[in-house]
Amino acid sequence: MPLSQAELASLIGCTREAVEQKLREWRQRGLIATGNRSIRVLRVRELARTARVAMPDFESAQGGHGRSFPHPGAA
Repeated sequence: MPLSQAELASLIGCTREAVEQKLREWRQRGLIATGNRSIRVLRVRELARTARVAMPDFESAQGGHGRSFPHPGAA
């Protein structure tokens, strides 16, 4: 689901500048890679710790880091 930073900000209820700043920080830390309207999570567990979110065991379920996950609405 391609989204601009402004669209992502609107969806999560913050400013585009806040989204831009956080994405830049996560890129610099090597947690994500970004492209044209895309974000690829490179280090799922560390990003989850950063976001303080409990994550399932991705190593056994998904095979490790750098995975792309389908959009929840995908079949």
